[in-house]
Amino acid sequence: MDEEGDNVAFSFTPNIDKLDNNALTGTIYLDKSSKQLRKILISNTDELNPAFSVTLTKFELELGFDVFEGLVMPAHTSTTINGTAAIFKSLDSIHKVTYSEYKILDKPQT
Repeated sequence: MDEEGDNVAFSFTPNIDKLDNNALTGTIYLDKSSKQLRKILISNTDELNPAFSVTLTKFELELGFDVFEGLVMPAHTSTTINGTAAIFKSLDSIHKVTYSEYKILDKPQT
């Protein structure tokens, strides 16, 4: 456990299929006052080899959360990948998605 500004951080070991979980680390951030989830961060501590001839030198997955109408909702996701495929081809990707404009449905469909 670590305190960072308005957040309390907890470390954990991720369990992601098809990845070497010994090469991953995770951190969960909770708001100090409300105890609500703010962020989940998963990153690599060593190279990852998720498939034949694929090496990831950097892997970061961030899930951010905000509070909407008293509920913790996804605010954004971000994935950063650096590495190589088939030895020669560079793999560099940054993917960001933002979620906003939530509206409560009158009658949720099931």
